[in-house]
Amino acid sequence: MVFLRLDTTSILQCCAFLVLLVFTPLQAIRIRPGETDQDGDDAAFLRRKGLCKKFDWEPRDITAEKPRIFYGILASGSPEILELNMDEVAPFVHRFSVVEVTARNDGTPKDDLIDFNQERFRRFADKLDARHVDFEKVRTPALELQKKRALTPALPQLDLNMAIEQSQRNFLGDGFKDWFGSWLMKPDDIVVVVDHDEIPTREAMQAMIECDPPAFKRVREGGNCSEGDTKVLLQSQTFEFNFDCPIASPQWFHPDALAAECMLNGEWDFEMVRTREGGKMSNHVAGRHLHNFMSDEDFVKKYSHYMHPAAPPDSMGNISTIHELRWRACDSKAPELGPNEWHMQQRPLTEFIFQNDNGNKQRRMNVNELDESLAFALVRENRQQFSQFFWQGPQEAGNPFKGMSGGKNSFSH
Repeated sequence: MVFLRLDTTSILQCCAFLVLLVFTPLQAIRIRPGETDQDGDDAAFLRRKGLCKKFDWEPRDITAEKPRIFYGILASGSPEILELNMDEVAPFVHRFSVVEVTARNDGTPKDDLIDFNQERFRRFADKLDARHVDFEKVRTPALELQKKRALTPALPQLDLNMAIEQSQRNFLGDGFKDWFGSWLMKPDDIVVVVDHDEIPTREAMQAMIECDPPAFKRVREGGNCSEGDTKVLLQSQTFEFNFDCPIASPQWFHPDALAAECMLNGEWDFEMVRTREGGKMSNHVAGRHLHNFMSDEDFVKKYSHYMHPAAPPDSMGNISTIHELRWRACDSKAPELGPNEWHMQQRPLTEFIFQNDNGNKQRRMNVNELDESLAFALVRENRQQFSQFFWQGPQEAGNPFKGMSGGKNSFSH
């Protein structure tokens, strides 16, 4: 028989913990980034219950086997942002599949393909399948998808650039199969599909494991994958250009998550996880959209070969206007975002001038307005590594619009 000896200090500490546990309100109990719970722990149960309540999901049956997350990333350029994405979700991911296509949507070869053998990715090696896919392997199924849509008037029609964009994601499935081509997933597992600049919070990742979203529960109980709400959409906060430049709109409706059962039975594919209707958005912000986190040169390169390519007269294809876009999105002393007071003569993207009849307007946000779950652990630990993605510093000091007043041009939203 083993006897546990407690001194007076230990007894007092235990009593204090019990008092804290009983009298702490549920809404005050939060999951800290990277924290994992042990089954059977009363404190963990309360944290789990509070977490699920925040998402308006029921706690998952603690006796049931927890789902594993299979996380697919469509990558393009920026190894720093890809590493940040993987670092943020790695504690909750069973397997990563990362795909980067060798050319841009219009077929222009990429000169900045990510080297997946870099040191920064080696810590994920035990759960990572990363590969480059030849553009011609994407173009062929894209043409087939475009023709298929043309024969189905009820579905949105696709131009070739959009078909190429969507067809890329189906190559993510190769990373979730064994050498014999069989799925590694089980029906109760979860498939998450993201672009590399769409990053769920750790809180949302843990909630999908610990809680029971209605869409997943419906499928597990025999619901039809082709009907009703089948996937979960994680509402994301948009950051424009930099970590210190959040904007109010759009509330991005990606990443997307699906019960693996719907993939295994052939009713869904990876492109559908991203684009197919049939899901509800999370009731609060559960991810980040790091939009246009790139240099001015890469910005022009991206939009010059995008789904809808920008020509030099367009504000997205001209470096001389990008400085103004950055200034308006980031500088608290610049005119507020919206349709008025622009210097450029070309119309900015809608996201910079958005406003609707309900009184909702685009605006800059202060990072202090954001939920603490949106902070990145890796950026906190090593801000210098991501210094090029902050407005405050050299980027602000070198912007030619700093200190200027607004311009005379206005644009229809």
